[in-house]
Amino acid sequence: DSKIEASAYGTLLAATAYLSTPPEQSYRSLEARELAAERVLIEREIEDLKFRKNHISEEDYYNHLEEFLVKLATINEKIQELEKQR
Repeated sequence: DSKIEASAYGTLLAATAYLSTPPEQSYRSLEARELAAERVLIEREIEDLKFRKNHISEEDYYNHLEEFLVKLATINEKIQELEKQR
């Protein structure tokens, strides 16, 4: 059981490391860069949620996932709008 948890933690750590390279430098506006950084944080929260999936109810898992995905979609729309203005 502890080997499975260690493996899952390693997967979470790898995903976090992968997601920690912020793409915000490629955006022209400061606001878009800030939103991109926020997006990375939400992506990390999603990875953490996946890690905790077996420890919370299915309903809670999907409620949290939906909340994070809506936030990501909203942020992506804002970034696209900002980048069109430039």
